[in-house]
Amino acid sequence: MVGIGVSNIPTLCIDGVITFVSNIPPVNEIIKAIQARLDKKNK
Repeated sequence: MVGIGVSNIPTLCIDGVITFVSNIPPVNEIIKAIQARLDKKNK
């Protein structure tokens, strides 16, 4: 985890961006975060 600069686990990254640190959010929050990242990439 040091390679990506994360000291806490669990950590979820979306497309190489640290998105959730030290918690696993509900599925609907993960889906929203993925969709937001896709929307940003597709601009």
